[in-house]
Amino acid sequence: MNERARERTTENPFSEIQREIVEAPARVAEDMERSGNSWIAAFANRAQGIGGNVSLLLDKASLSPERRLEITSRVQALYMRVSEATTLYAERGIDPSPEAKEGLFNLLDVFKEDM
Repeated sequence: MNERARERTTENPFSEIQREIVEAPARVAEDMERSGNSWIAAFANRAQGIGGNVSLLLDKASLSPERRLEITSRVQALYMRVSEATTLYAERGIDPSPEAKEGLFNLLDVFKEDM
């Protein structure tokens, strides 16, 4: 890790995850193209990765117990919604509407203060 990357990580340990969240739509599209996965499968892979990274970093972050609980609750809600969406879309062989996709992408930002 170079010095600049180390400084960014020290300033905000979640900055890399924030970048992953912002880039999620492009990464889902890339996963679909590369692997042939359905949209919901590619999104679920991305959500699992982001949620796992958040969980790993929560122990290292200087957050209030309330904020830590809020983020943890949002990660759990994300996992629940992905599970529901997988049942709804993948098992029926359909893609979510653009509005549903936008809603799922919005759930990825577990750091939002005003959800």
